[in-house]
Amino acid sequence: MRTWMSRCSAAALGSLLVVGAVRAQDGAAAPAPSTAQLDGLLGQLAKTGAAAWDARVEALRAAATAATNEAAAHRKSAEASQAQAKAESEAAKAIEAEAGRLGALRELLASMKFRDPAGQGEAAASPQGQLEAALAKIGALPAEVWQGRTKAMLDQVAARNAAAKAKTEEAASLVAKAKEHDARAAALGAEIEKLGKLREMVAGLKIDLLATAAPGSAKAGMAEASAAPAQAMVAEAAPAAPAAAPAPAAAPAPAPAPDAMKVQPENEADLLTYDDHLFPIFEEFCVTCHDAVDAEGGLDLSTHAAALQGGGSGTTLRPGNPDASRLYLLVSHKEKPTMPPDEPRIAAEKIEAIRKWIAQGAPKDMERAKALAVERAAAKARAAAEAEARTASPGEVQAVMPDGVPPVAKAYPERPGAMRAIAASPGAPLLAVPGFGQVLLVHAGDLREVGVLPFPYGPVEVLTFAADGTMLLAAGGAPGRQGGAVLYDVRTGAERGRFGEQRDAVLSAGVSAHGELVAVGGTRRRVEVFRVADGRALWQGAHDDWVTSIALSPDGRLLASGDRTGKLIVREAANGREVHVLTGHEGGVSALAFRPDSGLLTSAGADRTVRAHAMKDGREAWKQTVHGDAVLCLTWRSEDRLLSGGADGRVVHWKVDGGREPDLPRLGEWVYGVAAPPVADAENRAFAVDWSGRLAVLDLASRKVVAERVLLAVVE
Repeated sequence: MRTWMSRCSAAALGSLLVVGAVRAQDGAAAPAPSTAQLDGLLGQLAKTGAAAWDARVEALRAAATAATNEAAAHRKSAEASQAQAKAESEAAKAIEAEAGRLGALRELLASMKFRDPAGQGEAAASPQGQLEAALAKIGALPAEVWQGRTKAMLDQVAARNAAAKAKTEEAASLVAKAKEHDARAAALGAEIEKLGKLREMVAGLKIDLLATAAPGSAKAGMAEASAAPAQAMVAEAAPAAPAAAPAPAAAPAPAPAPDAMKVQPENEADLLTYDDHLFPIFEEFCVTCHDAVDAEGGLDLSTHAAALQGGGSGTTLRPGNPDASRLYLLVSHKEKPTMPPDEPRIAAEKIEAIRKWIAQGAPKDMERAKALAVERAAAKARAAAEAEARTASPGEVQAVMPDGVPPVAKAYPERPGAMRAIAASPGAPLLAVPGFGQVLLVHAGDLREVGVLPFPYGPVEVLTFAADGTMLLAAGGAPGRQGGAVLYDVRTGAERGRFGEQRDAVLSAGVSAHGELVAVGGTRRRVEVFRVADGRALWQGAHDDWVTSIALSPDGRLLASGDRTGKLIVREAANGREVHVLTGHEGGVSALAFRPDSGLLTSAGADRTVRAHAMKDGREAWKQTVHGDAVLCLTWRSEDRLLSGGADGRVVHWKVDGGREPDLPRLGEWVYGVAAPPVADAENRAFAVDWSGRLAVLDLASRKVVAERVLLAVVE
């Protein structure tokens, strides 16, 4: 029988567990190693809750982020040192050239023999007389004077060259340090992957099958290890971030733990197990090619433990996340090669059973299924308590305006064309609107342009600021040709990274509160989430159709994505774990927006509806059909006011309970984007962009259009 030990060194794991137990005893003498102790520690590890594993991952991520930041700081210092070295070197060359010219001047003067009799006879005050007197005096200077001047200049050359060399060496040292920090960040990233694999393996352990001693010995081992809970081991083993690294933004204070008596897990009838429900499906369709004798591709589905191990290409099941489980994706024909090979897809109810079983944690038997159900219920109750306790978005919003954005020539198309997006900074009077293969930065007060950012993929489909105001994300592209997303530093205009490059336009994108994560979606029918620090893909979440909208919650916890079928999925932003699957839209989900406190998610779609969903339980808080055509955009301007725009040319001003403010004037064309900067000098204004390429300014108090601009029009 294969065991998880075939994937992991048993000796290494045993050493890690024993070390953790010794550390947890606060210096007490370590007991003699024994198999009972191993059994006990494995039991503790298997019982460790998701919070402890997640804390370990977050500690590793914090250390990796700190290392990446240190590397960036060293590189920036190296660039400054290199620039100083170049300046010193250029100054040395200039002085050396001047010394050469001085020598040539001396030689030329020495060769001049003619003396102007007329000049000598002129008065000393006349220009001709002064010239002749100066030539005579300079020609009479001794050689030591010339040599002294030349030596002083050459000494300056030597000093400048020495300074340039020192700065060059300093830059090389800083680059070397940056590489060391890069290596540390990469190593920590590898540790995170290993921890994920270990967590999956542990989830599949059947502790009572590991003990081989006499009855009762395993229980004794459990008691023996009770002094060293796995949580303590996980916390102790987490690497510390460098002292000089900036501390990550503080997360909101956790809500109180839910009362265990109030936790209501699913009904037993809804729980699925490998033994009772999945093995019959695998036996009918899979084990002919995937059993212990003939494990095609290294995959054996004839036992629960073997199924969790995966095949030759890696882990096939990710308990809790069917969209990241290759087994489900192949059987449902969402990825290739489809399974069973060269046969029609198996019945929909069997595919749904596989998906649901994986989502429930892929338990072996009913005992484990019940335990996982209690864990899910407790986690859901905690999430509800946190949503209830959350009163404001974490982190301070910064008033960041462009300062030193490199000059970029503005490109004008033959005709303005549609503006398909607009974004407002959450802390500064700044708007971002699409240009022609560019992003235009506009002052929200007087609509003057304050910067132009190049966008390499063509048309801009999405613009969104990070919740803290420091970063701007643009996404889009040319359909069937190229697409991607670019993250910019708002202050400097510098690119922080490019993400999700593909041979089609990116249709939706989002950025986390402080610019740590970027998510993209489109025709590939999945959400892809990337870590900005190193550009690595963190996770993918599948959809049934094109992903047309994405939003990340301001508190950094959740990511919502909607597709062309009307399905809306809310996942944990850090790992892709599914939180809510929301249905109701009878057409594509065109826009998503979280309320600033992250407790409410609003969605809009082709069915003309605007809907609000409570994040504590996923229930629909309200639904309204006011627009006469598809609703195309949404934005929250405060915690109690929302704006929407649609293909009917209307901008609607909503209250938090689904009620409406008095009507605003129609704009006439399809409204693709709305924005409302939450700053004092623009608190009563909203901005909208439309199909004709027009930017309109609406005064929400007077309910009038107070200004209009076509930013891409050539004004003579």
